[in-house]
Amino acid sequence: MTGDQKKLHKDADDSPKSVFSISKTGTDLVPLEKQVAELQERIVEVSDKADEDKFLAGIAAVIVVDVLAFPSMSAIAITVISVFECIFLSVLASRYGVEEPKVWLAALMRKITRAKEN
Repeated sequence: MTGDQKKLHKDADDSPKSVFSISKTGTDLVPLEKQVAELQERIVEVSDKADEDKFLAGIAAVIVVDVLAFPSMSAIAITVISVFECIFLSVLASRYGVEEPKVWLAALMRKITRAKEN
């Protein structure tokens, strides 16, 4: 390629490219970038729901272990294990990005501090 051909080739690559796709209805043309953004949002939503489901499975596992183990334990052991489970669940909630347990724990801590004040 000569210098002029390289320059022409480079100029052709710099032109704005607008890619359109046919929408679901088949009548409108939608920019491909918009469709990609919508699909990425849906992927994030699905991922968030999957993380919530994993967290709920963790809660279910903790409840099953508690039901099986607590009848044969003393009150002190139950209290200690419950504290560790709360810590475990709060770490799990932070890891999966689930907000509700943080709100629940904040409300629980407010109730505990109010009970100590009265």
